[in-house]
Amino acid sequence: MEQRQCTGNRKCQMPFTEEQMKWVFDTNLIDFAVKHGYEIEKGDKNTVHVKHSGGLYLFKHGRGYYQFTGGKSGNIIQFVQEYMGIADFKGAVEFILGCRAYEQTEHLVPMVEKKQKGELVLPEKDRE
Repeated sequence: MEQRQCTGNRKCQMPFTEEQMKWVFDTNLIDFAVKHGYEIEKGDKNTVHVKHSGGLYLFKHGRGYYQFTGGKSGNIIQFVQEYMGIADFKGAVEFILGCRAYEQTEHLVPMVEKKQKGELVLPEKDRE
């Protein structure tokens, strides 16, 4: 464990290494959310929308979120604290480290298959 200077002249333990914290912040929030059961759909050019969430949007760069109805925003740690029910910082970081979404680096929203439409038939022209 690394040492860091605390307030005053005493030293305190930093519970995570710099490398572990880099892993946490390098975890893609979209991949993480999908891995934990959140369904996403197309948002705008910068975000994806989380279905059934009351306005929760994840930024496509995978580093943050914004919740329109509550005006809340944050990074992956704050997401875990707010939406996964892990209130303390240490618990949230441990949860992310234990469940890191390594597999994907870019998340694609699945295409919705459109039903094939029948032939277009115009009504006959009125002759009066």
